Amino acid sequence: MKTINKGIYLVIDPDKDKSELINQLLKIKDQKLSAIQIWDNFKPGRTYTDLLSSIKQLFKDSDTPIFINNRIDLMVEFGFDGVHFDEIPIHKKEIEAQINRPFLKGLTLTNDLDALLEESDWQFDYVSFCSIFQSPTSNSCELVDFETIVRCKELKEVSIFLSGGITPDNMEELKELNYDGIAVVSGIMNAENPLKSLKLYKEKLK
Repeated sequence: MKTINKGIYLVIDPDKDKSELINQLLKIKDQKLSAIQIWDNFKPGRTYTDLLSSIKQLFKDSDTPIFINNRIDLMVEFGFDGVHFDEIPIHKKEIEAQINRPFLKGLTLTNDLDALLEESDWQFDYVSFCSIFQSPTSNSCELVDFETIVRCKELKEVSIFLSGGITPDNMEELKELNYDGIAVVSGIMNAENPLKSLKLYKEKLK
């Protein structure tokens, strides 16, 4: 089973034009990424089978794990590496039975750590705090207090990723935090030169 490492965690919006998405991914597919997550932004009436199959095929020989956001049905159908949950699921045993194999688990966190700290049934491979800064792609998340991130690292042994409005220009504001990587959506996928953008994010992480 693949593992999630430190670095850049790429989030993909499946509602974007398929050819544009694949073209952007082709430009960075040979670069080391922590993971790829396919965001749960599937619109009724659209067919996503070709896109999801293409993403899986593109990264099948890489070490980059592919996560699906929330959608257990798509996890089962396409055999992705993991599921990213927006909240701790209630029916864990049913999910495990449905997937019926080992898989990676990620979780979105805001300022409430109580549920994660009380959680004992599952060990999450990482958590992602959203939102660090204001962002049009994370407008459903509240802004995270940096003290919450510090407290999480002190209380729980888990990889921490930061998400929401993070750019190479504002990453300096995160230098006092102990984290493992950042999640990026538009900063790479909407960039004119995604490879150059990815390398700039990586450079700022060092």
